[in-house]
Amino acid sequence: MKRFAYVMALVLTLCLGVSAQQQQFTQQFTVVSVPVPPPIVNSQTYSTTTGTGVTVVSTGGTVAAGTWRICLQYYTNAVTTTGSPCSVDTATTSVVTTTGSTSQIIIAPPNTTGVPANVTGYVAWVGASAGAAGAEVLQTPTAANCTTSPTTTISCSLLSPITFTSSAGFGAGTAPTTYAAFYPAIGQAAFTSVYENSVATTHTLNWVVSGTAPTACTVQLQSGSTVAGLSNVGNVQTCTSTGSYTLEGSSNTFFAINLSAFTVSSDGTSVVAFYYSGLPFTQVGQLQDGTYWVPIGGACIWSTTGTIGTVIAGTGADPGLEKTASGNYVYYINTTTNNSAVTTLACDITPPARVTAGKLIRLTSIDLYTAPVFATVTITPGTPTINSITYPALGVSTTLGTVVTTLGGTLVLNPSAWPSTTATAGLCFHENISAAAANPILMTTGNNIRYTIQEGWTASGSTAVQEFEVCGVAVNYSYNPI
Repeated sequence: MKRFAYVMALVLTLCLGVSAQQQQFTQQFTVVSVPVPPPIVNSQTYSTTTGTGVTVVSTGGTVAAGTWRICLQYYTNAVTTTGSPCSVDTATTSVVTTTGSTSQIIIAPPNTTGVPANVTGYVAWVGASAGAAGAEVLQTPTAANCTTSPTTTISCSLLSPITFTSSAGFGAGTAPTTYAAFYPAIGQAAFTSVYENSVATTHTLNWVVSGTAPTACTVQLQSGSTVAGLSNVGNVQTCTSTGSYTLEGSSNTFFAINLSAFTVSSDGTSVVAFYYSGLPFTQVGQLQDGTYWVPIGGACIWSTTGTIGTVIAGTGADPGLEKTASGNYVYYINTTTNNSAVTTLACDITPPARVTAGKLIRLTSIDLYTAPVFATVTITPGTPTINSITYPALGVSTTLGTVVTTLGGTLVLNPSAWPSTTATAGLCFHENISAAAANPILMTTGNNIRYTIQEGWTASGSTAVQEFEVCGVAVNYSYNPI
């Protein structure tokens, strides 16, 4: 019996250990636009999901005779308040008619069915008499005409009517038409903070876009020892289309999702759902980066404006592979360097890709290992370029493909010059090629697109024979996981 109790205690301990090791931290939220309120309907005094009621009282006020077009706008409790677009006001039902000079206009609070939780108030915009649609002026609420709501910019409570006893503030203006208020509010990373106690080391953020794609969307993970001390970590991600990102090797007390920019489509239907998980280990398929060594003998080609094929002792046909004394293979070309000949290396650098839509590969940089051998002239590297070619879709026989040149703009070459020393066959200099931060190279996934790099070297003009060799081409990249 004691043995049985010991075994059960051991099993329980192991299970608890496995559970602790596999602890997962999660958070999710969906960003939606704050909708427009139901429009004013002058034939009803009460509000519904399709219309907001309004009442004209002929006595008790000083509203002049006129035809007043009205629209409504929601406000949120965001730190910086930005309202919804104004309600639709193009119909004649959004126009209120008063007679005499002693009228009041009372607007019923709009129906809030389906309205996000951070909408805490509303305001009215009223135009000049006989004014056009969209040409109203904001009527700043006061305690005299409604019960105000605790929004940063004062608004009326969603339970309070608005009473206008005067038309002094009515006039021509421009009512808002942009969807600029969201739930949750942009930039409120603290709202999404997750307490992880520095346990999780792998952090994955997925996002799913629906409706019309937003015109701008920027998101980044944040971490900190306190919620107040959250700061950005990892890479900034563009979330205008469905995608994912994983940050590895980082831990902290709190992690959060920081949606720093979000601009919806003009129809306001853009919706982005974010899903975050933190794990104390790296799952298969979550590796975020890699280095792809290009098979230089099969994916690269030398060309020259000089005379090709002048064989140097110890080498074979040009261009070709050579096993050097150091035991490794190089891909070389022998050429004369007369007339300032330019010798160019072009390589297919397409790294292992994804076929799933939205899984972009970010080209981090390229390490190029090249050298002149038996050098007798000065050789200057040129500006490298990266191109892409997209082949036609299956069955589209009239399209031959599309070439895009100079991806990443002007590339950064480090170092910018070759050393003046002569290399030994099989040993090469190291240069790194990358795009400027403002022009990242994002490789579209798919099985019909390839990428190439090209760089040329110019000789000083001597007629000497020169051997160029490449020892290796390493493509450094990061990618979105499953």
